[in-house]
Amino acid sequence: GALSALCTIITTTSPTPSNPSTELISETLKSMGDFAPELLQCRNIIVCDGYRSGAASKFRCGVVTEERAEAYEAYVEALQELVQAAESSCW
Repeated sequence: GALSALCTIITTTSPTPSNPSTELISETLKSMGDFAPELLQCRNIIVCDGYRSGAASKFRCGVVTEERAEAYEAYVEALQELVQAAESSCW
């Protein structure tokens, strides 16, 4: 469609307590499709913000413990697998 020629969606994602689960981003993209299905035809770039290491996790600042960093790395790998497998229309 015409919109897909004009629009690229950029989805940013950062460490969260729910990592390595991809449920949050999956539900976000699914709801986009529910409310604006034409957006699913647009290119979607997912940007993983990364993190900085710290003694305590401060998710809003992008600071995580070693344990949460490992969970985030597993989350990024799971995202890559979802994109490659294209399991749903939102991916």
